[in-house]
Amino acid sequence: MPDRRGPLHLLTDRASDTHWRNVLAETDDRLLQQLEGRLQDRRVGLFYLMTDSPADGRVLDIGVSLGNISEVLSEYYRETISMCYGSACAKFMKVRFTQDDTRAAVVRGDRLQLPFAAGSLDLVVLDGVLQQSPGFSPTERPREAQLHLLRECLRVLAPTGKVAIAGPNRFYSRSILGDTPHGDFPFTTFLPRRLADAVSRLLGRRSYQNHIHSAHGYERLLRQAGYGSVNVFMAVPSTQKPILILPVENNRLLRRTLMSSENVPRQTWKRTVYRMLVNMGLLKYLMHSMYVVGSKGC
Repeated sequence: MPDRRGPLHLLTDRASDTHWRNVLAETDDRLLQQLEGRLQDRRVGLFYLMTDSPADGRVLDIGVSLGNISEVLSEYYRETISMCYGSACAKFMKVRFTQDDTRAAVVRGDRLQLPFAAGSLDLVVLDGVLQQSPGFSPTERPREAQLHLLRECLRVLAPTGKVAIAGPNRFYSRSILGDTPHGDFPFTTFLPRRLADAVSRLLGRRSYQNHIHSAHGYERLLRQAGYGSVNVFMAVPSTQKPILILPVENNRLLRRTLMSSENVPRQTWKRTVYRMLVNMGLLKYLMHSMYVVGSKGC
């Protein structure tokens, strides 16, 4: 009988006899094979070493990376804490950190009521989490749930602490063709929130909750939550597989970097459109995803 508990349960069970990386390398199970790239790509954590947080600091990783980010953070920061919501995730990460000798603790808790004292953390990482926060608090409106999470992060941050976010872009270029990052109906991200919610309900789906933002939208959200300064960075091609990370406000740097030969598409029509968007300063508004850093102080 097939195991219906999911790939994380299966991987954790098999890792009781051998290293989890060996399980992935030797498996012919399709579900486990799909996990391999997701669990071993360290690039997802590198940006968080660039936030100017102190090396002797205490950092919290609230995310869905299943240990990749925490692993990278633990090699630089004095104390790394990885927070999980589900039991399967927590069990796997404890096995992973033990087998890899990773200096990171695993805790479970409510992401909207962080189990940490006020002012006790130097960096909080929200990688792919902010847009999911309405699911943690279904009684709140999506924006209020996001503000709730950001204010809770603000509470636990030290006076010079920072929150670092990776999130999808509301106006990603492929969204024009109907792509959506969370399986919602096509063109959801472009619609006004209330209209998207009404259409979702009309189609017999749940209310539209996965609110994602543009660069300006993320900045407004963090400032409303109480952060003193906010900086946005463009990830090329995405925060999931970052090769380039560039500050969006530096148009000259963006233009020079994005116009270099290795970044320009090879197909003629794509190259023409790409160069036009770069020269007009519009490409940064159409990126797949971005990093946002909010500082508690100014």
